Amino acid sequence: MTNETLSSAPLNTLDFQMIFDLMPGNFVILQPNNPDYNILAISDDMLQIIAQERQQVVGKSVFKVFPKNPEVLPATEPSSLRFSLQNAIQQKKPNKIPFVRYDAPQPTGVLQERYWSASTKPVMDKAGKVIYLIHTTVEVTNQIKAEQQQSALREIEKTNNLFLQAPIAVCIVTGPENIVELANDEILMVLGRTKDIIGKPLFESLPEALEQGFPKVLDHVRKTGKSFSSTEHPIIVILNGKEKLRYYNFVYHPYYPNPDDKVATGFFGVAHDVTEQVLDRKRVEESEQQIRAIIASSHHPIGVYMGKDLEIKFANRY
Repeated sequence: MTNETLSSAPLNTLDFQMIFDLMPGNFVILQPNNPDYNILAISDDMLQIIAQERQQVVGKSVFKVFPKNPEVLPATEPSSLRFSLQNAIQQKKPNKIPFVRYDAPQPTGVLQERYWSASTKPVMDKAGKVIYLIHTTVEVTNQIKAEQQQSALREIEKTNNLFLQAPIAVCIVTGPENIVELANDEILMVLGRTKDIIGKPLFESLPEALEQGFPKVLDHVRKTGKSFSSTEHPIIVILNGKEKLRYYNFVYHPYYPNPDDKVATGFFGVAHDVTEQVLDRKRVEESEQQIRAIIASSHHPIGVYMGKDLEIKFANRY
């Protein structure tokens, strides 16, 4: 094979426009005319992303071709592109954007959420003046989505850990069947149950609560979206196989899984066992009643005086 066979066309006869258009990758060449930054050339791959023809975009402002999405945070949408272009011109060196969101149109007309890593490189003349800007993007949607998913999972895990470690008894119960979605150790101890109740209907695990009016109360909270609370409420629970009377302060608050939900799917319950406080008060009251009975039955004049003014608290008839 001779050198003549290997020879290529002279450099000055190359069609750079055609080569640029066909180059693999997402490129646009912009005029450095702030604030419009008109598109001078655009690659075929970039046209495919925006679902437009070359004649529709060349000559237009890059911000009209890539419009601002009002639902996107400013830090991740095309307005950050303006700062990148300005910096490339002022600093006369490449400027990068870690990621920018541009929702590309689909054939159905629906916008699809997509993310891009972008860079802008200035092209200067011999005098050092910026005459063009080459803007390049690489799709990073999968990476960003994965990071968002991991972040969401971390938040869920954090919230779940806080929930499970709460120093008070809490649970989440959903649906007309009252399925126990979450229950921390405190509520399990209060109910005298294990984690086996999670994922099951509440009253299947607590049949003794059926006859105490709780199904009606919980349905009311779920259907009306109104909280229900009670103080020192007596409840019969089964502890170690035996029925015991316990007293609780509790609140049932409607549970909405999503911020925009209008109808509660269940309730968020918080309970505090106040049995010992109630029993202590009852013991004091019983002691006071016994003392009153002794004083009243005495054949000697006895009075009970309270406070600095010695007010008569109780006295017998003598």
